[in-house]
Amino acid sequence: MGTTSLNDITSIIINIVLIPLLPVVTAYVVALLKQKTGEIESEVKSKELATYISMAENAAITAVTAVNQIYVDSLKKTNGSLSEYERRVAFDMARNKVLNIIGDTAATALREAYNDLDEWIDNLIECHVSQCKKQPPQATPMAF
Repeated sequence: MGTTSLNDITSIIINIVLIPLLPVVTAYVVALLKQKTGEIESEVKSKELATYISMAENAAITAVTAVNQIYVDSLKKTNGSLSEYERRVAFDMARNKVLNIIGDTAATALREAYNDLDEWIDNLIECHVSQCKKQPPQATPMAF
């Protein structure tokens, strides 16, 4: 009889206390999991964005250097300097190289981060052109 009473008390406790708390506990666990998932997604997106930013910066350096060696240097040897049109062509060549190097996925992510991807890339190119101009004489500066 003592065992039956203990089973009855356990059943009452489960029915009165634990079962009504189950939805509350479940809701709390679900909310906690959503929060942690959001934090992980945010961290992953931040790391991805940092990777894309680095990729774009390296692409700008590569593009400016390549256009300088392929296009700008030959025009300077031939003409002594670049016309405004030739500078614009060199800039557009560098810009297209950056976009080709980073690809659509990175461009989309960077566009979301910076709103005006074109302006951001233009500024990257200008920055690296300026840095090339400031390099020692043994390095050929890109002046377009």
